[in-house]
Amino acid sequence: MFNYGENIMTRKTDFLIMLALFLLALAAYLPSLAPGVLDNDFGLFQYVGYVLGVTYPTGYPLYTLLGWAWTHVLPLGTVAWRMNLFSAGCAALTTALTYPLAALVLELVTPSVSAGWRRAFAAAGALAFGLSATLWSLAVIASVNPLNALFVTVTLYLLARWFRDRDGDRDERVLLAFAFTYGLSLTHHQTMLLFGPAFVLFILLVDGRAFFRPRRILPRLLISLLPLLLYLYVPLRAGPPTLAGQGTEELRLLDQTPAALHGVVSPFYRHTPEGVLRQITGLGFAQDVRAESLESRLAMYASFSLEQFGWEGVVLGLLGALVLLRRRWRLFVLFAAGYASLVAFNLVYWNIAIVWYFVPCYLVVAVCLAVALSWIVEKGQRAIQVLAGPHAAPPAPEDRLRRAWRVWGILVLAVFLVFVPLTQWANNHERLSKHEFTAPGDTWREVLAYPLEEGAALAAHWGDLTPFWYLQNVDGLRTDLLGLSPPRKRHVLAWRDAGHAVYLAGPHLGWLDGIEDEAALVPWGNLVKVLPLGETPDLAPSQAHEANLGDTLAFLGADVRCQTPDTGCALLGAGFRYPGGSDVVYTLYFRAEADVPADGWLVALRLLDDQGRVVAQDERRLVSAWYPVPTMPAGTLALVMGQLTIPWGTTPGAYRPQVVVYAAEGGALLPVLTGGDALGGLALEPITVMSSTGDAPADSIARPVGANLGGRFVLAGYDGGEGTFQQGATVPLTTLWHAVAPDGRAYRIFWQLEAPGGLIAAEGEAEPLDGDYPTAAWQPGQWVRNPGALRVPGDAPPGDYRVLVGLRDADKVRLPVVGTLLPAGDAVALGTLHVTERPRTFDIPAMSHQTGARLGGVRLLGYDLPTDKVSPGGAAPLTLYWQCLAPLDANYTIFVHLVEDATGEIRGQVDVEPGGAPGGGAVPTSGWAVGEVVTDAFQVPLKPGAPAGAYTIYVGLYDATTDVRLPAVDATGQSLGDRVPVARFIVAH
Repeated sequence: MFNYGENIMTRKTDFLIMLALFLLALAAYLPSLAPGVLDNDFGLFQYVGYVLGVTYPTGYPLYTLLGWAWTHVLPLGTVAWRMNLFSAGCAALTTALTYPLAALVLELVTPSVSAGWRRAFAAAGALAFGLSATLWSLAVIASVNPLNALFVTVTLYLLARWFRDRDGDRDERVLLAFAFTYGLSLTHHQTMLLFGPAFVLFILLVDGRAFFRPRRILPRLLISLLPLLLYLYVPLRAGPPTLAGQGTEELRLLDQTPAALHGVVSPFYRHTPEGVLRQITGLGFAQDVRAESLESRLAMYASFSLEQFGWEGVVLGLLGALVLLRRRWRLFVLFAAGYASLVAFNLVYWNIAIVWYFVPCYLVVAVCLAVALSWIVEKGQRAIQVLAGPHAAPPAPEDRLRRAWRVWGILVLAVFLVFVPLTQWANNHERLSKHEFTAPGDTWREVLAYPLEEGAALAAHWGDLTPFWYLQNVDGLRTDLLGLSPPRKRHVLAWRDAGHAVYLAGPHLGWLDGIEDEAALVPWGNLVKVLPLGETPDLAPSQAHEANLGDTLAFLGADVRCQTPDTGCALLGAGFRYPGGSDVVYTLYFRAEADVPADGWLVALRLLDDQGRVVAQDERRLVSAWYPVPTMPAGTLALVMGQLTIPWGTTPGAYRPQVVVYAAEGGALLPVLTGGDALGGLALEPITVMSSTGDAPADSIARPVGANLGGRFVLAGYDGGEGTFQQGATVPLTTLWHAVAPDGRAYRIFWQLEAPGGLIAAEGEAEPLDGDYPTAAWQPGQWVRNPGALRVPGDAPPGDYRVLVGLRDADKVRLPVVGTLLPAGDAVALGTLHVTERPRTFDIPAMSHQTGARLGGVRLLGYDLPTDKVSPGGAAPLTLYWQCLAPLDANYTIFVHLVEDATGEIRGQVDVEPGGAPGGGAVPTSGWAVGEVVTDAFQVPLKPGAPAGAYTIYVGLYDATTDVRLPAVDATGQSLGDRVPVARFIVAH
């Protein structure tokens, strides 16, 4: 792509620069690459090439054929990942090829600047384009736009090359290459038509007469039209008898071909001469072109430009355009006319993806950036020459003048790199990353695991169905199901009335208005089942249950089964034995007892151990997001479907699945009036978890470690234990252990916070699983997950602390870290905690009731209780105000009891460390300063079956390590025992 007359070393240098730019861009994109299946256009482009399908207009035949070759030749990853990688490759190649384009323009505009500096500025401009936000966002997903940007770059380069090298045969070869490339680009993205007038105008201005000589214009025209034959792919592939056969008479109820119902051919395609014409020209989108709100659209484009390069880059781009206009006005016309035509079209084209159409505009800006940098250096060098005096000798390689020029160029380049490419990378590398985005594929894999009827139709917008079609066409999942798009009401009802199952699988977008008057709608997990009006599905949950939740819902029961891809689940009586890492697949059956807001309630399935601790949890909406009306009527059934993953390393034993329902806004639990368990939820049949043995899954723990302690245990990894926390905070820290050669002794897990310089600022220890599963019970090869926490001292100086973890026996002897070349000590360094100072107050706030009672070194100043009546199943809203009277050595826990006066029984209770319920622990008493005031707000739940009558609220403090309560005295010093009566209230039914 360079001069024919250049020596081999020059060509080699340019090639190495291009290679470096390609690798730099690819290195930026790959960590951000989406790992799997996407939705909308991106999901479609992930599979359509693989199956040689036909997309929505214009059909993108070139992209489809290239996608087929790419996905069938590249042996790496999934098909979805390969197509994401194809976008990254096109964007990186575009970045690399922007360099010769910019270098050629700089050669024509600033020839007095040395070739080395021109290369540097061309590379800087190319890098700025490669790291621009929009191109980067498209490089990490399956998209047609990076390939389009590549065509824009190549066509602009070929025309600029022709402009520089106009001389006979070489001139003709370059023009023929341009004609073919431009024709080929039209088979990919028809926005290339917008560059046509700019290209023609440029050619006319440069050499119009010669170009249009009949002897030469015909071959050029022919070679540009020849690639358009690729559009024959659309009717040849989409028409009968290949993909678009009409299928059975019954399928005609849906007005779609089998290929369209399986996502292989666009539902917009019609196999008629008019339909083919509309497909390849995109005439169906003509209604989206309208001149409205131009001021807001211009403001939108201005914000897009600033997002790419910042105000510094935009100013430099404008400067470069002015330089280009003054020195090479024909080149300016080429770039400006193409830029203007694309912007003008984008301002009137109302498409949700319009931001991507501006990418070629940013290419033009990037070239102008390079021009501006080269011009600034040129002017600076001339200024240095003038300051050196008129009698200065011609600069030699080592003289002061040359060194001054070099310093000036380095300064300009460095400032630009800091303000544009480096800023772009800092802003974009996390913000635009898709490396953890797996939701579309995960959601649809879950839906396709539902027991859906054979030949059922899933009705949704095609953009919501593309992950489903990918899983059908690539992974072969549920190929019998039909994807109905658009989800028109008449088609949905026709398929239902023909005796087939039909489900709503996405937002109705107006297509289903009024369907609630013609069909019964049943929330069915993530779907909504459409039944004849008045019909109720016949359901028989395997675990029948009868429970009343707040007179709002009835819980009818559940189905629970085990699902694991590797080891399977062993039968154990009527239930299963679940291995670690397996999924509890469940269906929960509810009935609305009153009208229920469709988005009002969430349902969680929790797995509890014998201490009531939550081991795992899965949360779902009560009503599918695709329910087409805002309220679910009374009497409607609702099925909540999901899967709860048992964490790898979960202690073997019996666990209790528990269902709770709570408000989507605020999180208040829906009280269980009848049929609940002792913890206020809905208990399902217990399940048994087996030991986790064998090879751990790659995602078994967030942060792998692999440290061997004494040859007996391996600290495999951890989750938590890092981040920013205030003084006194409780920091979650879960560790995953692998028993290699346990020796039958009980070891304790210890943790330390190490300040800079090696000073231990805090430490603690605990038995694994709080003593419920000591290391003496661990078996060789077993994995054990230990959910725990560490405490930041309340008086810890702000700063950074390393978290150290290890094992020690009953004699305080620590296991050494072994297996490394150098001594590694007896503790494993995990993450870093950044501790900030906790805000404190010494002012006594206003409160509705004062007590003055004392509990050891703490005064209970008073409380707020805004109500004197509480209903069973409700909660007492209590706020307590404490003041520290003397330094406290221990961390005390607050208890609040709701006691029935008639019987003395505790009907409600909260135990929490100071800092606010329900989390607590944010303000441990050991960190309280003398005179400090601490406020705690509680919602103390009253049991649903609490009898009516008078109740008293009692408050106290105890040491959780010894269960010893602090003695209480009133304001006059009279003993109150070990708790303070603070308020009375009435329970009324």
